[in-house]
Amino acid sequence: MLTLSGGWELRPWQADDADVLFAAGQDRTIRLWNRLLVNSPEEARQRIERMRRRWQAELAAI
Repeated sequence: MLTLSGGWELRPWQADDADVLFAAGQDRTIRLWNRLLVNSPEEARQRIERMRRRWQAELAAI
């Protein structure tokens, strides 16, 4: 986790973030500029889990 000015923190996605990830993925602008395509909160949870596994295996960092 990285602590930023203004009290912000930069950290990996967590399972509890699935609803937020899903909501962000519904925004047209976010969809235009990011490959954030999740069609349900459950799909968001699955994506977060894949990201966690890839991070631990040192294959990716998102």
